[in-house]
Amino acid sequence: MTRRKSHRLLSAPLLLTALVLTGCYRYTPLIVTVREKATHAPLPGVTVVVRNTSLLNPAKPQRAEGVTDESGEVELEVAMYNDLLIRLAHPEHANHVWVGLHPYAADSTTSGRWLGPLLGADGERATLELQLR
Repeated sequence: MTRRKSHRLLSAPLLLTALVLTGCYRYTPLIVTVREKATHAPLPGVTVVVRNTSLLNPAKPQRAEGVTDESGEVELEVAMYNDLLIRLAHPEHANHVWVGLHPYAADSTTSGRWLGPLLGADGERATLELQLR
């Protein structure tokens, strides 16, 4: 094998590795609305942390974090990569965690629907719901 051919064979895997390690992700705006499950009242002051699920990726997408306003909404820039892992924290409620598809994913049915875990992080019934759009 010539030297030129061996360089081409080595350069493709190296290029692919470089792209993965630099984290080439597409970020889109995501509006998260949080309300109390029982009253459907919007809930201000909820800390919303969004991460993407990933087991072995050393260059995971950046997490997004914000606090809901008076209308219970926060807008975040979130990567369209794997599933979303969303954690809701409020001083008057147990922490809640939800996992699901990004609403802009091709096979997602979550956009605009009210979603929520059945249980809070404390194992009790969930008291919060969220909407993604």
